[in-house]
Amino acid sequence: MKEKFIDLFIKNWHWKILALVAACLFWYAYMNIQNPVATETISGVKVKVLNYDEFLAKGKNVEFDDKTLDFNNLSLNITVRGRSTLLANLVEQKDRAFNIWIDLYELSENDDRLSIHYEFAPSYRAAYSNVQFVTLYNQSYYAVNVDEDVTKTVPLEYQIVGSPAEGYTYIENDTNTMLTPTEITLSGAQADLDEVESAQIMVSVEGLKANVALSEPIMYYDADGSRIYLSSTVSTSADAATLYIPIYQVKTIPFEVRFNGDTQEGYLYQKDAELSADSVVVYGQESDLKDIESIPLPIDLTQYSGAATEVFNVDDVLASLYPNGEVRYYSGSKTVRVSFTVAEIVEQDMRVPVSQIVVHGLPDGWSLSFVEEDLAFMVRGTQTQLNALEDQLGLVKVTVNASGPTAGRQELTATIALPQGPGAKLVNDTVPVPVLLEEPAAVEDSKKDKGE
Repeated sequence: MKEKFIDLFIKNWHWKILALVAACLFWYAYMNIQNPVATETISGVKVKVLNYDEFLAKGKNVEFDDKTLDFNNLSLNITVRGRSTLLANLVEQKDRAFNIWIDLYELSENDDRLSIHYEFAPSYRAAYSNVQFVTLYNQSYYAVNVDEDVTKTVPLEYQIVGSPAEGYTYIENDTNTMLTPTEITLSGAQADLDEVESAQIMVSVEGLKANVALSEPIMYYDADGSRIYLSSTVSTSADAATLYIPIYQVKTIPFEVRFNGDTQEGYLYQKDAELSADSVVVYGQESDLKDIESIPLPIDLTQYSGAATEVFNVDDVLASLYPNGEVRYYSGSKTVRVSFTVAEIVEQDMRVPVSQIVVHGLPDGWSLSFVEEDLAFMVRGTQTQLNALEDQLGLVKVTVNASGPTAGRQELTATIALPQGPGAKLVNDTVPVPVLLEEPAAVEDSKKDKGE
């Protein structure tokens, strides 16, 4: 039995060895056809960054020389070699099968390169033991720059856009507008901070009717005024700022000339004031404007005679009326000219025909005739008033009381009333008027003598 078993291996042994070799060759050929060895480049394999937060906490900042790289989303391409079936599985399992990392603690003052470490994850090493790494992103390290963190303070500005509701406004460069904070401190790599020149917030006042405080995110700009976006490694003292904006009501208010004091002796204000502007547009809080009906322009008549002009600066007028700045100039003329006349008072003799005299109280049968054709009286006023009165002498009213007459030539008292329009005054309200009175018998005799 033993001999037969040995015979099985040594009988025709050279043929048997040849058959074994042929079988191996056939198997090898079959495997290379069905599952050949191939080379595969697997893209987007994630790279872990070790000790990143700890590195930044020490006040250091790190950047890749290649600005397109991002520590927060770092990946590379890996070329591997192995059986096709293994490589197909590896592509599907790339996020779990590979273990690729860089360690920031490996950086030193004399070396600005970070070595790339790579291996299969422990749980996948056995499965892919026959897979070889061929290339790793065509490099074995990343070139980086390491900077100490620096700080930079830039001014914070604001821009107001939009329009308040109709009848309301905001004032540019208003001292009551308050921005908090007024500057921003940035901390980060010198290269990231060099281009930052200013910070700004943008606030809209569209449709507003009341004071408002608005908080908006801070934007950053370079020296050319172009907006820039800060690196994620840059920290700031504030992410947003608050702007308090007063919203004012706008109101058109008329001027009112207020004369005070007495004119100099012998002079009279003519009540002929003319203004170069009737009103002005002002702004202020609604509560401060609601009770304002006019803006007074005071003029002291004691200082003037003849044709006069006084010029008012609207800003000065408002400042004197509202010293705390509650009401301020908004639009319209900045100056107002008030022209008026303080004329000299003169006396002048005037006359009306006696036909304008109305006689009262003359007893029946008595007759009254005027000795003169005109009645003279003295009036006082400015030349303008006197000229106006001369044009209206026909409206002068004169009355004479003839009750209790005495026959013969008498002087009765005439009472004069001037028309109100011209404004002139009588020197005396009454003047004597010579008349000739005849009693009834004398009147009859006179009629007989005349053949009446």
